[in-house]
Amino acid sequence: MLLSSVLVGLAFSVLLMTHKHFDIILKNLSNNTKTYQLEEVLWLDFNRYCKSQCKNNQLVFTSPRDTVIYQFNKDFIQRNTDTFDISLHNINFYFDGNHVDNHVVDALKLKTGKELQQKNIFIYKQKDAKTHMRLWPSN
Repeated sequence: MLLSSVLVGLAFSVLLMTHKHFDIILKNLSNNTKTYQLEEVLWLDFNRYCKSQCKNNQLVFTSPRDTVIYQFNKDFIQRNTDTFDISLHNINFYFDGNHVDNHVVDALKLKTGKELQQKNIFIYKQKDAKTHMRLWPSN
């Protein structure tokens, strides 16, 4: 009787530890999925739209047909009506390798919060001649 109660207790302990490990694995998988989804959508928008500009903690992508606006907040990122539950530690916008604010953008660097293990996400796009021509002053 004593041996069977010890074995049952040991079996439940192993089951509880396994359950905790699965919860940790699921949480990590969920966090990685959120990060990859955001990275993929940003990459698609950077390369789909002809103009990208940052202003007032927003990133605006425009084309003749459509506009997409990203709003970066401390606890979440909003893309038009979609929301990514990702906290941000830092965000930087770049053009031609230089940090910019309120300007045309060709790259973006995000650093996520502690719950996502402070991952760095860097997204960039290949520029064409049209991008540089828009920046030239017109006479």
